[in-house]
This record gives sequence, structure tokens and C-alpha cells, in this order.
Amino acid sequence: QEEAVRIVDEVLKKRPGSQAALFMRALLDEVASVIPPETVETARRAVASNPQSSSAHHLLGHFLFRTGDYRGACAARFPNSARAVTRRRTG
Repeated sequence: QEEAVRIVDEVLKKRPGSQAALFMRALLDEVASVIPPETVETARRAVASNPQSSSAHHLLGHFLFRTGDYRGACAARFPNSARAVTRRRTG
């Protein structure tokens, strides 16, 4: 895994906006016992670089859930549903 991290980090140095590399870099941290903030940020960047990627949304939601941000996890994994739930609660 360390070799994979090194390789993906090299790709990101050359192509910092690569959705595939951002997604892979975040995915490599999925097995960590604690999800660091940098991993959540990488997952956010993967979503931002391809908002249509359901896999990227799912991974971001997974990380947010593991860090205790349950509302953020819901919004990341189910963007339309989360907005609807928020509107129903507030409106």
C-alpha cells in the first residue's frame, strides 16, 4: 500500500485535478483506523472534479460518516435527499 500511495502522490503532483488520482488517493486511506482531515479534503476534491461520480460521493459520505459528520455524510451520499430532508425540517 505504501508503494501505491507513493505512485498516486506522484501522479497528483503532475495532475492535481485528476479525478481518478484524487479518488484513488482517498480510497487508499479507507483502511485507516482514523480518517485524517486531509483524506476528507481529498475526497471532497474528487467530488468537485467530477460531481457526477456516484462513487466519489459515496466515498466522501463514508469518510464523513466515519468522522462523525452524519449530516454531511447524508448530504454527500444523497445530495438531493439531504436537501429535501433539511427543507422538511426547517420549513
